[in-house]
Amino acid sequence: MACTTIEISGETNARLNDISLKYGITKVEAIRRALNLLNVVAEEKARNHDLAIVEKDTLKPVARLVDIL
Repeated sequence: MACTTIEISGETNARLNDISLKYGITKVEAIRRALNLLNVVAEEKARNHDLAIVEKDTLKPVARLVDIL
């Protein structure tokens, strides 16, 4: 497994800590999941698709994810 060092702001680190604690995962796992999501965005953008956030019960779109890449 490869090892990579990153530098992040204090604000980003605090948010990463919050997410890790909330979901009971390590900071590394949170970063892995974020990168997996970024990969989905890249794949869908290549297919000329948009991604949206939808309400759980109705599937009504509440937000579009744009300009991530």
